[in-house]
Amino acid sequence: MDNNKDLYQKIAALESQLDMAHSEISYINNLLVQCGFTEGTESLKSTLHEILDESPSL
Repeated sequence: MDNNKDLYQKIAALESQLDMAHSEISYINNLLVQCGFTEGTESLKSTLHEILDESPSL
């Protein structure tokens, strides 16, 4: 029975961490949109890929 309780506690902790991570990503995405990356994180990733493709030594 203790094993089930431990598993439920671990699941609850992981769900909490997932919620926090989702909130942080959403916040960062909104900041990126405010800074001119029209699609947020997707625009940032595309821009970074372009930079890396142009300068493979980075």
